[in-house]
Amino acid sequence: MEKFKGTPGKWILEAIKDSDGEISEIYILQETGGCIICVNNGDDVYDIPTDLANAKLIAAAPDLLEACQQLMECYESKGQLLSFDVDIIRQAINKALQP
Repeated sequence: MEKFKGTPGKWILEAIKDSDGEISEIYILQETGGCIICVNNGDDVYDIPTDLANAKLIAAAPDLLEACQQLMECYESKGQLLSFDVDIIRQAINKALQP
């Protein structure tokens, strides 16, 4: 199976608040702290709930890819999925959809 060519490791969502306590910036960071991406909707007007939902999905991308790869490896090696542990998929989906 092809290996992911992007930034390796866990991706972390960090929401920066302004002096009023409102979210002003949203970043996806590497475990080591390097910035992968700054998320906003591209408009001059921020839509924080949408931006946060987008950022959560982006941050979960490595976990979702890994879960899909493990699912395919199980299927390709056994020809069926009866023995596949779905917890990894459940955890990745929950990470993407967390409130």
